[in-house]
Amino acid sequence: MATGYSGNLDFMNADNSLLVGFRLFRVPEDGYLFAQGQVWADPDLEQAAYFMVKLYKEQHTRAMFGLRASRHMMTNFGHVAVGQRYRTRIDTLRFGGTDRRMV
Repeated sequence: MATGYSGNLDFMNADNSLLVGFRLFRVPEDGYLFAQGQVWADPDLEQAAYFMVKLYKEQHTRAMFGLRASRHMMTNFGHVAVGQRYRTRIDTLRFGGTDRRMV
C-alpha cells in the first residue's frame, strides 16, 4: 500500500498493490533545496485508513496482494530479469543495436 504517485510506481501497480489516491500541491519555496516548480502528492487519508483496515481484517486480501507483488518483483526485478536487461544494454552498446554475439 502506497500513494499512487511517483517512484514507487516503477514496481507497484493496481494489480499488485493498493494505491492510495492523492492531490498534488506545489512544494513551498522553503520546503527543501531546489523546491521551485516541484510538487508533492498529498494522500487521501480516508482511503489510506480504509485500505489499512481492509488489509488488517482480510487475510486473503493480504495474501493475494503479497503473492502478486512477489511474483511481479521476481519476474521484473529478480536477478534473471535484471541480468537480461544488462546483457541487452551491453550488447546494444558494444554492437550498435545489432546483436552480433556468437550463440
